[in-house]
Amino acid sequence: MSSAANPLVSGIDSSHIDNSFRPQDDLYRYFNGAWLKTHEIPQDRSSDGVTYKLFIEAEAQVREIIEARQEMEMRRRSAIFTTAS
Repeated sequence: MSSAANPLVSGIDSSHIDNSFRPQDDLYRYFNGAWLKTHEIPQDRSSDGVTYKLFIEAEAQVREIIEARQEMEMRRRSAIFTTAS
């Protein structure tokens, strides 16, 4: 395989890099500076990002599972009550 067909991907989003900081001086601001300048963290949270988004999505999925289970249980109980009457 040639490397041109499968280029290496680092996973680093270079659009967030802020070259006004040197990486050896402030690595965090170097890699996240542009994002920090353009992204506003909502006042009701201390952080924001992909992990928060995943948390919200997972929480919604768990709620759906619990509600579906409760509905199944209600139907089951209703069927038992109906057949017992």
